[in-house]
Amino acid sequence: MEKRMLVRLIRITGVVSSFIILLVMNIVQYNQNQSIYDLNEYLINRLQLVEGEKSTLLVEKKEVNKDISEVKQENDNLINEIARLNTDIENLGKIDFASIQELSQFGIDTEYIIKDLYDHPELIPFDGVFGGTMFFYKAYVLNYKWVYAKFEDGHILGAGLYKFELDQHHNISWELVDAFLYSSK
Repeated sequence: MEKRMLVRLIRITGVVSSFIILLVMNIVQYNQNQSIYDLNEYLINRLQLVEGEKSTLLVEKKEVNKDISEVKQENDNLINEIARLNTDIENLGKIDFASIQELSQFGIDTEYIIKDLYDHPELIPFDGVFGGTMFFYKAYVLNYKWVYAKFEDGHILGAGLYKFELDQHHNISWELVDAFLYSSK
């Protein structure tokens, strides 16, 4: 009978061991499932945060795109304004017929007047900066009496209005009417 008891005890021990192993496996499985559940909850919360951030970024993107469009429009407007002003400046350089006749009486043309002005940088009322020397680089004869001229030294720019008079020997006397430096703003 002892043998039988021993066999029975071995069987019971096997069943109990199997039961304990199954129980441990279930506990491990439960813990793994709980970890997966917790991870899933964390990911869902994180995804909701990311979706919120995405919505915020989309709103910001729309605002930035609107700002970019406004800046592009302003840039286009400024380009058009520059083109218009350049046309105006070019038209400034076109002397009227009456002034051409007045100058032709002296036997000179606008190039003569401009060259003479270029030879008189002392008429520029501003000193150069950083070792630069002021010089005229563009001039427009407005009529038989006035010249609009731009000057620079390589660092700063300016412009001035000059009055001129011709004598019978084609000598030109100059008078500064007004001048300014362009703002760096």
